[in-house]
Amino acid sequence: MKKTILIILAAILIIGLGTWGYLYWKKSKSSPAEKDLQEINEASDILNKSAAQGVLPSINPQETNPLKNAPDLNPVSKTNPFKNIKTNPFE
Repeated sequence: MKKTILIILAAILIIGLGTWGYLYWKKSKSSPAEKDLQEINEASDILNKSAAQGVLPSINPQETNPLKNAPDLNPVSKTNPFKNIKTNPFE
């Protein structure tokens, strides 16, 4: 009975050490690429913030209609040059 408990504990210890070794190997193998990817993401965030700074116009929250003072460019309202002339002389 004591011998079987010792064998079971040894098997658990070997499986545990093997799993730990595999995870350590996998982490050390893939960590430089992950670190490089993280540095690239951080650098791109910094570049995006600095590139957009000062480019976009400020938004005035009180002004909701940007075309409030737009000029009248409707060609239909300017088609008849004789609209103020009286057309019927017998009225």
